[in-house]
Amino acid sequence: MIGGPGGAECTSTSEAPDLGLDAADLAALYLGGNRFGTLFEAGRVEELRPGAVARADAMFATDRAPWCPSHF
Repeated sequence: MIGGPGGAECTSTSEAPDLGLDAADLAALYLGGNRFGTLFEAGRVEELRPGAVARADAMFATDRAPWCPSHF
């Protein structure tokens, strides 16, 4: 995936991945309530290229924390 302020593009590659993680952890990160750095420190994310965790945190950063108005 290549991304920037103008958008992003995802294509197939034969290069090694920058990060290793489970689909459940990726889902938690995608929802915005967790950070790659936090999951990395907990052993849930594997950094396969130096600096990849910090780059991923920057790419997935949001201005607001997730909030669910439904109270059970």
